[in-house]
Amino acid sequence: MSDFFLSLSRNTLARRMVKKSGLPIPMPQNLKRQKAPWTHQTLAGHKIALGGHENGGFYGVLAGILTDAGAEISGDPPKLDGLVFDASSLDTPQSLKGLFEYIHDRVGKLLPCSHVLVIGRDFSQEHAEEIDPLAVATQEALTGFVRSLAKEMGSRGSTANLVMARDGVDLGGMIRFFLSHHSSFVSGQELHAAGSVEAVLRFEKMLEGRTILVTGAAQGIGAAIARRVAAEGGKVLLLDRPQEMPALEAMAREVHGTVLPIDLLKVDAVEQTIKKLREWAPIHGVVHNAGITKDKTIFKMNAEKWDSVMSLNLDIPTSLTQMMFGKEHDFVAAKNASFVYLSSVSGIAGNPGQTNYAATKAGLIGYVQAMARSGKAGESRFNCVAPGFIETRMTQAMPMAVREFARRFNSLNQAGEPDDVAQAVIFLLSDVSACVTGQTLRVCGQNLVGR
Repeated sequence: MSDFFLSLSRNTLARRMVKKSGLPIPMPQNLKRQKAPWTHQTLAGHKIALGGHENGGFYGVLAGILTDAGAEISGDPPKLDGLVFDASSLDTPQSLKGLFEYIHDRVGKLLPCSHVLVIGRDFSQEHAEEIDPLAVATQEALTGFVRSLAKEMGSRGSTANLVMARDGVDLGGMIRFFLSHHSSFVSGQELHAAGSVEAVLRFEKMLEGRTILVTGAAQGIGAAIARRVAAEGGKVLLLDRPQEMPALEAMAREVHGTVLPIDLLKVDAVEQTIKKLREWAPIHGVVHNAGITKDKTIFKMNAEKWDSVMSLNLDIPTSLTQMMFGKEHDFVAAKNASFVYLSSVSGIAGNPGQTNYAATKAGLIGYVQAMARSGKAGESRFNCVAPGFIETRMTQAMPMAVREFARRFNSLNQAGEPDDVAQAVIFLLSDVSACVTGQTLRVCGQNLVGR
């Protein structure tokens, strides 16, 4: 179902008339989205301004990455496609003035659908006695700054995000993702780049030679993820209920994937899945996308609605993960596998009538944090993607008034598309995010509730 206001906003005359009328009708900016697969020079043709202390922090590294990605680092052009500021060396409240002045002087030059990225410093693994509380406070101030800036820029379809990095991490993938249209529906987010990167980053066919399992792959977000995996050269294992077999087989033909018709709510579903995965081992990536909602207020919710949602959304993904690393299953997962779990903004902010659903989605966030810290899975990485309102068959069934409100409840004033979620998943599956683990990346257009 099309978004009436987004369609209307594409008409220049209509946009002018609404603006002149003074009516508070949201007229969202039609977003620019990257339809093609990743390339090494994904920022080719982009004019990017780079700010910060030239002799400190990550400035020199950032300049090299931008040039390598094809961007034109522009001093003072009339128009900009993006802006990067290295704030990693800021360590007092007074030093934040440099950030303010740099962006204040250039924000008016940013084109619609532009991208701003601030780079801060990650203190998470510093020894307590080595940490300067004032420096930590200054770096934490960046989160409030970036989130507020993102809300100011959203009406023009532009985004602002924050990466907190440790010394030595390879930021090549982070820069390309957040400054390109691969991240068009990601805004106001903070991502930590703290892990070590041993692989040489590759930006074409990033999943070539890798086998990726996608659950709930027959349609919607799962199908979009499967298409992106195939476009990046990956072998896709498409898992969904036997009832979805026609759609599943059609998807398999489209992406040259393999069908795994398994109902994950059956008693022996996890064991059956492991048995199938052993045929294709090692598995280099798993996307836990399958999920259900059975909404009721807690007073009206029965045990069946609680149990089924809890089982499919939380118990099955975690049980399957644990089993994949068991010696009795021949280490089905590759030693450096990437696991991506589909959470939700409902799990971060809560939602009335969704105590069951929100509990499972919050549980997944806690699970990836714990797995990333535990070291139980070797070099493997664990991350969540938390979508906001995405145009799918499920959201199309909502009452019109609820749907229209939900579409506007973010800084970009519009809903996301399944491919927006797929873009974030591909980023986390591939080595370009090798320094990211235990994180939750929201794909919600900066939903106005939660972090």
